[in-house]
Amino acid sequence: MTIRVRCEEQNQDCPHGYRYELNLFAPDPNGNGVIRILGADNAHAPADAKHPHDHWHEPKMNPAGRKPIGVKPGKAVKVESIEDLIGKFFAETEKILLSQGLSKDVLKMNLPPKRARKNEGQAR
Repeated sequence: MTIRVRCEEQNQDCPHGYRYELNLFAPDPNGNGVIRILGADNAHAPADAKHPHDHWHEPKMNPAGRKPIGVKPGKAVKVESIEDLIGKFFAETEKILLSQGLSKDVLKMNLPPKRARKNEGQAR
């Protein structure tokens, strides 16, 4: 799972003042977590809307409908607050993990080096 959030000036593409990328990954056949199975971001406008750029990528399931194998194209969503969006992301992540018989416990966190974190959260 990756969560990246930074403050930004509010504008038409970013009305709430946050740039974000929330992703849940599944392992490939070699065990590397590289297959995106859930996501939310505002890097670009989704196909179904020009503004705002906030969009949600639901899991794309295998033919049997039992295992996530990727993400569907992003659909525009209204983000009232970044806290609500992150809460929704965690709730959906928990559902996916539990449906696959996996633990929802966080086992390890990788943070960027302290110098990189120092400037995070500052509006530009």
